[in-house]
Amino acid sequence: MEVKTILNILRQKLANILKNNLIMYKIYYYIGTLLVNILKLFIKTDPKLILFVSYGGKQYSDSPKVIYESMIKDPRFKEFKFVWALKKPEEFNVPGDANIIKIDTLKYYLISLKARCWITNVVIERTLNYSGKNTFYFCTWHGTPIKTIGYDVDRVTFYNHFKYKFDVMIAQGEYDKNIFKSAFNLSDDQILNIGIPRNDVLITSDLTIQRKVRNKLNIPANKKVILYAPTYRDGQAFTMNEIINVKKWKKTLGDEYVLLFRSHSAVIKRLNIEEDKDFLFDVSDYQELNDLMIASDMLISDYSSIFFDYSLLGKPIYCYAEDYEDYIAERSVYFDIRKELPGGSCDEDELLNLIQSESNDDVLKKVRVFKENYLQYYGEATKKSLDTIYNNIT
Repeated sequence: MEVKTILNILRQKLANILKNNLIMYKIYYYIGTLLVNILKLFIKTDPKLILFVSYGGKQYSDSPKVIYESMIKDPRFKEFKFVWALKKPEEFNVPGDANIIKIDTLKYYLISLKARCWITNVVIERTLNYSGKNTFYFCTWHGTPIKTIGYDVDRVTFYNHFKYKFDVMIAQGEYDKNIFKSAFNLSDDQILNIGIPRNDVLITSDLTIQRKVRNKLNIPANKKVILYAPTYRDGQAFTMNEIINVKKWKKTLGDEYVLLFRSHSAVIKRLNIEEDKDFLFDVSDYQELNDLMIASDMLISDYSSIFFDYSLLGKPIYCYAEDYEDYIAERSVYFDIRKELPGGSCDEDELLNLIQSESNDDVLKKVRVFKENYLQYYGEATKKSLDTIYNNIT
């Protein structure tokens, strides 16, 4: 086994220990925080340096990607230097002249201390307690939450110990605005009500994009497309057939539909998905979730924030949360999603029957009410994000 592979395995094992052992995390937290803050004494801020991180370096994606790709086209940011921090830099093709570095390295912490602006959809500090000397911290988060987050989580985790230092966090409705205030200890002035940059394209999407993605995935032109995107279950390992009965779904829906299965990034490697090109397409590794939403004709999910984003498309949405009681025993939620969308407490047979029998007009009416209740800001989030960032760092 190569030395690099061994180091990666050891690094992952260490990360799991830190995440699941509060005592070990506190040791890491205090020692790491001390060392980074000592480094800070010797670092001078670069007024033209912006650092981007998406999903803790796992991806080049989401709102940070949208903001970055708009920045490199915006003359106001012509003189700025951009850095993307990634876990596996060699796997991503980042356009423009950005400097690509590996996250969780000494270089990463030095650049984070030096940067004038941090842009992320999670956190930059890697659960340590530090900031730059003159850093503007812009957080897009990665979706409107159903599951409790931050300080709202009702069990002790290493995140309860973490200090959130966002200068600005964006929201797409009064609902998530109030959650972010509570979960991250923010004030009204720190919440920017503009929507989520990654969702701007959903407002302007058209059939051209839909056809392009369907062709790329080799989806038959005569089939409707269901996007099934369940979230993960904390601490649970399972296989595809423990989530849904694929054979039953194919028998019931296969003449008319194909199923795009999008698993959460935390469980992609554990699901053991067997594709069936006549019906089931595994799109878990497909980077652009927006493409999949646009390509599909309807969404099925459970406790995922994708519900909120998808409602902007005005397409049918179904909630399939048959394991609700078991789920909330492991993870607290802000509200009962089953009461908000079609499907709700249906079992698998009832859900399949509902998809076949319920009027689209009835479904879409419920989706519109859901959207109106939870989303009030959308459409120009990217532009307003760039304006806010520029006005705060120049």
